[in-house]
Amino acid sequence: MGNPPHNEYYLEHLSPPRHSRYNILSGMSGVGKTTIGGLLTTAGYQQLRNVYTRPMRPNESERNGIFVDEITFMNWKREGRFATAKITNGVWHGLLLDELKRVSETNMPTWADKSVSSLLKLDESVYDTAQLVYILPPSFNTLWNRLTKREQGADSSLTVKEITRRLDEEIGELEQSIHLPYRYIVNDEVERVAKTLLGA
Repeated sequence: MGNPPHNEYYLEHLSPPRHSRYNILSGMSGVGKTTIGGLLTTAGYQQLRNVYTRPMRPNESERNGIFVDEITFMNWKREGRFATAKITNGVWHGLLLDELKRVSETNMPTWADKSVSSLLKLDESVYDTAQLVYILPPSFNTLWNRLTKREQGADSSLTVKEITRRLDEEIGELEQSIHLPYRYIVNDEVERVAKTLLGA
């Protein structure tokens, strides 16, 4: 697996998140983005939904994403319907232009789950209106336990080698995060993280 940046870097550049009407959450798989986002939704935030070419997870609903097969996704991609589209861990992720328009036409507080590499492709004006929050696990052992429990459950068949490769890819995303104005927070308790973002 690749090595993340030294802890000293994050200590020097650490800026805790603050209350914001617009939050973009990033972080490795299994770090708790969906759970934290769910608490924001309960508090009145709307979600900017991604399109995924994977099955819906047990803790997800249609409000958490648009789930399609790969043929549909590629057709939409050829039609130019995505603001961003990329493949991560063997799954296509995309952000529809229509979804951006839907959210922009409301005056509701909003949260989104976007990867670092996707954000690097968006216009920098996004950073002027939205707070970028990178969620860190309490430890890599904790993250490994969460991820293996989720991905080796009844609805998944990833091997330990595949999960390791996934983490290796996402550590690369963590390294790229230093190029964007992220605020970092450790998800040691989802309620605490949500309260921080809500200013509670």
